[in-house]
Amino acid sequence: MIERDATFSEADAGRIARSVRHTERTAGDLAGPRPHRPVPTRKRHVGVAEIITNDDKGAYTITVQRGAISAAGVLTYSARTEPAGLVAAAAVERRGVAVGGVGQLVRYWDEYADLPDDETGMRLVIDVGEIFYGKPAEAFSGPAETVTLDPCTRAGTDNGAANLAVHLKADRTSYTMPSVDGTPTTLATTIIVPFTLGADGKYYVLGAPVTVVTDVTYNTTDKKFYKKVRAVWVQTVGTESINDEIIDLVDCTGV
Repeated sequence: MIERDATFSEADAGRIARSVRHTERTAGDLAGPRPHRPVPTRKRHVGVAEIITNDDKGAYTITVQRGAISAAGVLTYSARTEPAGLVAAAAVERRGVAVGGVGQLVRYWDEYADLPDDETGMRLVIDVGEIFYGKPAEAFSGPAETVTLDPCTRAGTDNGAANLAVHLKADRTSYTMPSVDGTPTTLATTIIVPFTLGADGKYYVLGAPVTVVTDVTYNTTDKKFYKKVRAVWVQTVGTESINDEIIDLVDCTGV
């Protein structure tokens, strides 16, 4: 604290003047936002939107939807015509997922983000979900690390998104479909394959592939047992058992 009638040397007066100028600059910096980071003034938005176009690599065009509940208690959506900035508006998927389909309803929001040219502003963001579906572009038997899938809805309807390479195993090693006597099984083009996006930015078929026995028959002509197998992808896989005896053929001599 400085006394009212205090006297100062020339050196003290210089230090006080420099301190006052520093305080004025600091106060000016705190008085408002920096020019390149404007504070958003428009209303924040969040809700449901419909994908109008899939522009690839996680870019989309969306139109915000208005929800309505019918007398029967059914929630339906229809396109809003305002505000204009949310009609056929550019948006990005939060993880860059490129498999969102035209007509799909998604959750959207806007967020304050760094934009190109060192600017900051609001951008629309959508979330297309965690589990996706696709059909093999061609019948797959392997060996290969990935299968090419044509994205579709859960019901199997093509959603217009571009084909994707999807890993068949979590460790990204090669996989071959099981075969019998040289005749391979396949993932047919009619099969709907669920897949997801991994933390590494790559797509993976949900679950792990295992070979299961689907049928065992006995041929009375050649007196042999035959089995049928298929590959399935299951989400929970235990360890494999040791060999378990099915039938002891030593006691079948002369049958």
